[in-house]
Amino acid sequence: MAGPTGKASDGDASYDDLKKDFESLKDDVRKLTETLAGLAESESASVRNRARAAARQARAEADRLKDAAGEEFDEAVTRARSTIAEKPLVSLAAALGAGLIIGLLLRRS
Repeated sequence: MAGPTGKASDGDASYDDLKKDFESLKDDVRKLTETLAGLAESESASVRNRARAAARQARAEADRLKDAAGEEFDEAVTRARSTIAEKPLVSLAAALGAGLIIGLLLRRS
């Protein structure tokens, strides 16, 4: 309030200073909130991109392993066919022996 001399009293000046400080504080909090929101959005995008990259890498590795396993299987089949063609009697004896062992094991179960 203005005193008899027309000047603001100390109480009015303190109130105005507090009001300015509070407005400044509100503005600082708003800016901080905006900054934190921006950082959170940026970090979530970064995490999302890293996760996608890791998923692509895992998928590529799985495809590579699948292809390698398929090649190994094809090679094993080719070797087995070759061995059977080269030594049919030995292959037949091995198959009969394996069947006999498996039959005995299954009968005991």
